[in-house]
Amino acid sequence: MIFTYIHFGGSGDTINQSKDKLDIYFLINKLRRSVMKRLACLIFVLLSVCLLSFILSVRTSPLWAAHQEPLRVAVVGAGAAGLTAARTLTEQGHEVVVFEKENRVGGKVFSIPVGNNALEFGAVLVTEDDYPIILGYADEFSIPTIPSPADFNILDEFGNKIALQDFLRSRYTEAEIAAAENSYAVVLDQFAEFIDAPGLVSLPDDLSLPFAEFAERYGISLVEDWMKALLTGFGYSYSKTVPAAYYVKFLPFLVNLGPSGFEAGEGRIFPNGFQSLFNALAATLDVRLNSKVTHIRRPSFSEPGKVRITVNGIKRHWFDAVVIATPLNVVPFFLDVTPFEVWLFTRMQSVRYFVTLFAALGVKQEEILYFHENANPERINHVGGWVVPFDTGNLALGNAYQIAERELSAWELEMMLAEDMWLTGGWYLDALYQKEWPNYFPHVGCHLLALGFYDVMDGMQGRRGTYFVGSSLTFESVEHAARQAQSVILKHFGEKR
Repeated sequence: MIFTYIHFGGSGDTINQSKDKLDIYFLINKLRRSVMKRLACLIFVLLSVCLLSFILSVRTSPLWAAHQEPLRVAVVGAGAAGLTAARTLTEQGHEVVVFEKENRVGGKVFSIPVGNNALEFGAVLVTEDDYPIILGYADEFSIPTIPSPADFNILDEFGNKIALQDFLRSRYTEAEIAAAENSYAVVLDQFAEFIDAPGLVSLPDDLSLPFAEFAERYGISLVEDWMKALLTGFGYSYSKTVPAAYYVKFLPFLVNLGPSGFEAGEGRIFPNGFQSLFNALAATLDVRLNSKVTHIRRPSFSEPGKVRITVNGIKRHWFDAVVIATPLNVVPFFLDVTPFEVWLFTRMQSVRYFVTLFAALGVKQEEILYFHENANPERINHVGGWVVPFDTGNLALGNAYQIAERELSAWELEMMLAEDMWLTGGWYLDALYQKEWPNYFPHVGCHLLALGFYDVMDGMQGRRGTYFVGSSLTFESVEHAARQAQSVILKHFGEKR
């Protein structure tokens, strides 16, 4: 017999009798069962409400999928996805209006001219074989690209600066590298269909694992160790926490298998600024800047009708359909969402990505430097990487990139930048400009990904005249966003006319 000692008010009274012990035991269990039943009922009610809301929102077939006449379509957001969607719709003969709340186009592509060059505060470069849509626009509008003149280096945890291509051989044996190359080839082959798909639907099970765990399981931990500094420097969070699906989709852009084994992708830049490409694309479309969509009212569940869009809280417009190219977690602020849609959209996570244009002394110019030690969640707020793209004499001008906690101020992040620069032997002088991206790299967690988040989103396309495109539905790169947007338009509005 096991006796329980219970103290009442600190008096030290002890009950040793078995009968009293059992009475208390059964009383506790009875209370626990009662609480669990009530909690289960509450969860059942909440799930029922969400399920009913979802059924109501999808119980009709897409209102706009089948059509004969040109439609009047609104696009919300003039980034890579929004402009690609608008361009594809226009090519199909539809009347398209793009609403953009900012005074510029490009979304997370943002360039500032500096002399005869440009500094990038969002997307920096492309690789020649992996950006067919983006480079197709560049060819069409005669936007030049050139090989990046910068050296690509990684600063390891011991303070050694190592060329990107030499990083693995500085840490691993040739046998270990060869084994990883074979494993990487298997991963590329096994997940080829997923990698080539425009979105993230029909996800293979293991891709919902954190990438570091996935890499260990598939024998490519060396690739994870090699590329994690680049991924964090680009603003794509951390390999220990991000589901593998996102990184596996992007890795072929970074790592190739050539005749001699692993090869890092060679980057190209836009000397006139990445944004110049989207300026040229927008010039062919009806894009309305400084036009913030403040409310969208959609048709009822069962009856077709017009989508009413309110801009800047005043002007109303009516359309046959709307394409939303903004992060999903901000959609409830302007769309007439159902309770299920609110729950679904707000599951989307993002990172706060901070870019600082700095002036410094003693910093190597024409260099892109990634910080290996800072590619871990416990090193948040530290510099993930910086780009000093061209030689400006004694004074170096470059952009530093930091994933930051929400509560940290710009000044505190600037001090972290100065500290990291000092450790490299550089001398930080001043911040000339700072740009914050509060919703960078939208993604969902491992559990929700495994439950089929993107399959649910795919099933909602076209309901009540609404379509969703952009990096919230795929990986956060301009090419992936453009590819996903083009795919949605072609699937739901038909092929080009």
